[in-house]
Amino acid sequence: QSVQGMESMFDSCSNLEEVDLNSFNTENAIAMNHMFYGCKNLKRINGLSQFNTGKVINMKSMFYECSDLVSLDLNSFKTSHVKDMSYMFYQCKKLKEINGLNQFNTGKVEDMRSMFYECSNLDSLDLNLFKTSNVTSMSGMFFGCVELKKINGLSQFNTGKVEDIQSMFDNCPSLESLDLNFDTSNVKGMNYMFHACKNLKK
Repeated sequence: QSVQGMESMFDSCSNLEEVDLNSFNTENAIAMNHMFYGCKNLKRINGLSQFNTGKVINMKSMFYECSDLVSLDLNSFKTSHVKDMSYMFYQCKKLKEINGLNQFNTGKVEDMRSMFYECSNLDSLDLNLFKTSNVTSMSGMFFGCVELKKINGLSQFNTGKVEDIQSMFDNCPSLESLDLNFDTSNVKGMNYMFHACKNLKK
């Protein structure tokens, strides 16, 4: 029988460089929040591409401050039950690609704050399949993504329940255009939303 709780499993293993999770059975896991939190020297996570996350409801801060990771293979991730993705890739400063992100089912997600905060090597994101009708916070979502030039799928975001979008694109100087069809009727905070977007033209 597989485990249900994997939260904080490798939390603050700051000298860990590689983990082999190929034998992990995750089919009953419901919590993976903070799983690799603060693994600042982690370069490789073997077996992640085989994770069964079909029952997981919490992925908050899963890769928080994994600042040495260059790529992630999340093609096997099933996220239809996940409610929290806040801080998921926070300060993954060397991360250049997140494979599988374009397949994420985010229909139940309520919190996306600081999801890609200071992912300073990402130059594009494909969020075309993101469903955001239940999201209440997107604050700092792309904060400090200094190399980010393109965010596909933003025009389809349903922001009807969103209350906080402050600093959402703060310090994204490589963005030249944004296609936003946002419903801001419930938004309470917009401060610093486009702060330091120096090349934004439209």
